[in-house]
Amino acid sequence: PGATFDGGANSGSFNLTTGANCPVNISAGADWITLTGGLAGNGSRTVSFQIAANLTPNNRTAAINVSDGVQNLPFTIT
Repeated sequence: PGATFDGGANSGSFNLTTGANCPVNISAGADWITLTGGLAGNGSRTVSFQIAANLTPNNRTAAINVSDGVQNLPFTIT
């Protein structure tokens, strides 16, 4: 799963579905991604984020990583 944005500053979100007692760790894979919601607690939630404007002519790709300690599931942002 993932999302593609133009070069401007943007925000987005994705739904995370887990078991009610499943703790997960959510982290941003780049300094231009700021996690803004859905980070704490167990169970399903909406994870929200902001991305900073890309001030370079180069495309960029990073991920928001969701891990339960066994699996890592990246949400890729380009």
